[in-house]
Order: sequence, then C-alpha cells, then structure tokens
Amino acid sequence: MNVVLDTNIIISAFLSSEGAPAEVFELLITGKIKNSTTQEIIQEVEDVIKRPYILKRSSIQKSLDFLKLFQNISEIVQPKKRHTVVKEDPDDDKFIDCAKESGSKMIITGDAHLLHLKEFEGIYILTPRECIQVLKTVKSHF
Repeated sequence: MNVVLDTNIIISAFLSSEGAPAEVFELLITGKIKNSTTQEIIQEVEDVIKRPYILKRSSIQKSLDFLKLFQNISEIVQPKKRHTVVKEDPDDDKFIDCAKESGSKMIITGDAHLLHLKEFEGIYILTPRECIQVLKTVKSHF
C-alpha cells in the first residue's frame, strides 16, 4: 500500500521509537508500506529536523542520517498539479499534491487541518493509529 507521511509523523518517529508514528515508520522501513514524497516535503522535514529544540534531543549527524534514510526508502515524485484544498493551512496542500501524483490511497498525519478533511478524491486522511488499524484489517499478517 502506498501512503504519504506528513512531516509531523516523520519527526515524531525520529524523536521516539515508541508510539503509532514509530510503528508506521517501521512498516515503511520493513517494506510493508511504501511512502511517496516530494522535494518540498523533504525540505520541510530537513528544516524541522534541524531546529534547535529537535537537535537538543539528538545530534546533527543522527538527524541527517534519519533524513537520508527517509529519502532512500521513499519514492520521490514531482506533482504536476497544485491543489487548493486545505483552506486553513494552504501549506498542507503539498501532501494532497503528492498523494494525487503518486496514486497514494492514504495520507498519514497528526495535523488537524488535514484530518478535518477525512477524505479527498479517494485519498483517506488518517492518524497513525487509524492507519495501523486499517492495515491490520486489510492484511492479516500485520
């Protein structure tokens, strides 16, 4: 199953090896799900992962290694169309753009603006916990 991980999920997984975001990231690492991303999302993750309050909890090298891992296990796409869906936070439209371009069926996020949509043109917008529940239902080997 192809998904798009929001920046907050990636950062949460980086900061803690426990919890639903880490569990979703583990599914990505083990190849049980596939992630699509864009250069714009990668840049946002890099900007956030280098913030002082994040670096207080890790080293710059671990941060950069994690970012490299994320890039290596993700398919990078270049959206051809820009959507205007998330009125409250248009910056979040980049996740919609990525999902549409890559054919992803889920956006995994903790962002209230995206979660409020629930679904957009066949793309389900779920929390990490909801994603795990869906995958357990769909694939009994999870």
